[in-house]
Amino acid sequence: MKFKKFIFYDYETYGLNVSLDKISQFACIQTDENFNILSKPISILGSLPLDYFPNLDSIFINKILPQYSNIYGMNEYYLARNIYKIFTQKNVCILGYNNINFDNLITRNIFYRNFLDPYEWEWKNGNFTGDVLSILRVFYVLEPFCLKWFYKHSGAVSFKLSHITEKNSIVHFKKHDALSDIFATIEILKILKSYNEKLFFLLLELFNKEKILNFVTKNQNKPFFYISSIFGALNFNIGVVSFLMFHPTNKNIILVYDLKNSPKDALFSIKNFSKNCNILKKLFKIGILSVYINKNPIFLSYNMINTKNCIRLKINYIFCQKNFFILKKFYNIIFFLRKILQIKSQICINKNVDLQLYKNFLTFYDKKILYNFFLICSYNIPEITFQTKFFDSRLSELFFRMRARNFFITLNDLEKKKWKKYCLNVINNMNFSEYIHKINLLSRLFVNKSKKIFLIKNFLLYIQKKILKIQNL
Repeated sequence: MKFKKFIFYDYETYGLNVSLDKISQFACIQTDENFNILSKPISILGSLPLDYFPNLDSIFINKILPQYSNIYGMNEYYLARNIYKIFTQKNVCILGYNNINFDNLITRNIFYRNFLDPYEWEWKNGNFTGDVLSILRVFYVLEPFCLKWFYKHSGAVSFKLSHITEKNSIVHFKKHDALSDIFATIEILKILKSYNEKLFFLLLELFNKEKILNFVTKNQNKPFFYISSIFGALNFNIGVVSFLMFHPTNKNIILVYDLKNSPKDALFSIKNFSKNCNILKKLFKIGILSVYINKNPIFLSYNMINTKNCIRLKINYIFCQKNFFILKKFYNIIFFLRKILQIKSQICINKNVDLQLYKNFLTFYDKKILYNFFLICSYNIPEITFQTKFFDSRLSELFFRMRARNFFITLNDLEKKKWKKYCLNVINNMNFSEYIHKINLLSRLFVNKSKKIFLIKNFLLYIQKKILKIQNL
């Protein structure tokens, strides 16, 4: 594997919506392949724009008040550019904890909102991105004695970072502090690597789209293991599946069959399906799973898990094998699947341009404009004179919002009126009275919790000042 270093990163955010919620803290640590720290750890706070109202529950968790981050943090424009420069170094492996389903999506959206390519950082210049949570799940399956594990009352193992650090006496100074979480994550990986270095680097190899596609090609006529939370913690996050087909309209999706289900029942159900946008959810219920290749799924060949581990993981491999051979007889399942998936699902495009990252890819023409913009405005305030006609209809409104959020001084009088109207619409659309009501309920609920009351009072003060500022624009 050719990479010069690891970049471990983590976000704390003001909410869980990866498209709309903002970053309260970004942190990263750069190490060599032996986890020796190469440079000073980075921790940056993110300040908040006028049109965004944070989630109080998130502040309870990370303890970062918005007025504090507004004083000591960077606006999103500069924050995005700092992150982009770190992530676009050459030959690096970018890792996080559950980053495939959260942090990477936050990254794409912050780059999109601030005129940076949202995808190239994940693969260009010999880079790739992986997920420590996926590595942990595989080690739990193949090397169960590598760590001590925390089990819930249900009997399911917990992969919560704090549970793993507590159970294994790993130093974790401040939970839900991005930098502290990264240090804890690195210590966990040190243990895994020392326990089975060969497996550790093999898993890093799997975080590669080309290798995933090669695996699928080689195993089209064999059952194989798929490790994913889709199977649930009580099932050890593992299932035996069989490849069915590539999605006819989305090259990043393959369809596999969960072999614990009866193929006969699946065929009967699929014949009666109609074409609609919920088809993938219906397929899931009968054992047909959609797997996103660009989300680094973990596939393992049938010979990687021995009989002893199958018994421990409660996998009835012989039963799954029987279903595999039955499935091969019902090859017309693929015919019916292709027929109902041939027409693209109708994706409801939200009118809010902030939610249109996945509407389509940027054109070469617009990419060239954005590249020139990046060179001109990496550290300078975007000039009002930067006027151009974008090919993509999203970008004009996005450019206006980026300036208004981060560089209000660059707006002319007409644009300031437009920005005020937009911010007032945000308040009206978010059901502001209910938002405040929830905060007041929490203040009564935690009346005897002095630390939380402190956060609530300061949070309310921040909201009141924000509303006044919008009204006085």
